[in-house]
Amino acid sequence: MSFPGLSTLFRMMHAAVMGVAIYALVLSLKSNNEADILFQVSTFNTIWLIGLFFFGIHLILLSRILKKPKFIAWLLIIAGIMYIIDTSAHFLLANYDSYSHIFLMLVAIPSIIGEMSFAVWLLRKKSF
Repeated sequence: MSFPGLSTLFRMMHAAVMGVAIYALVLSLKSNNEADILFQVSTFNTIWLIGLFFFGIHLILLSRILKKPKFIAWLLIIAGIMYIIDTSAHFLLANYDSYSHIFLMLVAIPSIIGEMSFAVWLLRKKSF
């Protein structure tokens, strides 16, 4: 399978996982007590994290498709790797909360800069 095909597949997997996560929030609306609501929100967060893992793979594959500009491709690779590392750390580190602010920074900076740069580049490319 080609990079565009794999990238599309992982993006679709991300969307499907997000759909399942949102369903957990819908279930929380039907809950009658605080414990059930918190359980559904926790379920949503866990499923959301799994979706971000697939999104990270999608970003890495997307960067392989993008030939120019190279700096945006590199930012997308870094963002994808950070999504994967953060999601893995959530499940593998017992004391993740102690380092959550560091992981947030490691994910937020490359993803905001990379994904926004890519969006602006696409808009500019489309308008010319």
